[in-house]
Amino acid sequence: MWPALGRGWSRAEPIVPRLDVYVDDPLVKQHAFQDPERAIHDIVNLLCQEGQVDDLAKLHTYFQSRIAFHAGDAQRFATILDDTREGRCKPPVKRRAKTEDLRMDPSARDPFATHPDDDPGTPFGPPTTP
Repeated sequence: MWPALGRGWSRAEPIVPRLDVYVDDPLVKQHAFQDPERAIHDIVNLLCQEGQVDDLAKLHTYFQSRIAFHAGDAQRFATILDDTREGRCKPPVKRRAKTEDLRMDPSARDPFATHPDDDPGTPFGPPTTP
């Protein structure tokens, strides 16, 4: 479902207003006993991996409010509240490709070539060497 939410806009905006209904629905636990906590935590992890700190802040505000009005949820959502707090998310650093990583081995042109001189040409085409 996550790819259906797409990038380029807030994912928390459509999710947060529906969380009360989702969290309170008894059928959610029947479907998967670890839900809704697990599903919400998965969303938090994905937002963190993408560096969506604004959406994490919206979720954090929601859970602060939820816990204030539903004291019994304090322990239930403590991990999610902690994982959404400011500065907690450290998205993975994207490694830039080194120049040596971009160089190709001459024999890697064709995975079926046994010698570098065995060039079968373009795929499904005639060989380029006479």
